Amino acid sequence: MTLQRGDIVLIDWPFRDRTGAKVRPALVVPSDTCNQRLSDTLRVSITRSSARFVGSPTQVVVDVATPEG
Repeated sequence: MTLQRGDIVLIDWPFRDRTGAKVRPALVVPSDTCNQRLSDTLRVSITRSSARFVGSPTQVVVDVATPEG
């Protein structure tokens, strides 16, 4: 499967305590060039929950009600 930047994929996302996993959506982040030459790719989880967002630089809130979202 060839992945491209911006693709939304479904992956088995493990629980924090490693007791299981759940199929969740994720966004493919690296450039298309990197995705073609590397066997691994960076994916970020997508969630509606804002419970974990506390100003962390590793989390981004995208408001779908805005033109940018």
